[in-house]
Amino acid sequence: MSEEVVMHLIKVKCLPVLLYGTDACPTNTTDLRSLEFIVKRVMIKLFCTYDTTVISSCMSFFGFPSVTEFIDQRRSKFFSKLNASDSDNVLCCACQS
Repeated sequence: MSEEVVMHLIKVKCLPVLLYGTDACPTNTTDLRSLEFIVKRVMIKLFCTYDTTVISSCMSFFGFPSVTEFIDQRRSKFFSKLNASDSDNVLCCACQS
């Protein structure tokens, strides 16, 4: 498979499993470093290099954000859905009264 296909599969299939629950639970610096380490190791294997600048360039070329950015995106989506569902629940309760 090409690197593009593998990167897409990692982004769509692996990262959601790896980051499960991080959108609702707080993460500290140690947690983020551990998750970043996992992603960096995958990139090292995929691109056959230990050079962090090459890995960073490849990740940006393929549109692969950092783990922190992924978590921020997931958290934002989670809270917007939570906020929308709370608004819907309030409206439903008001309509039933």
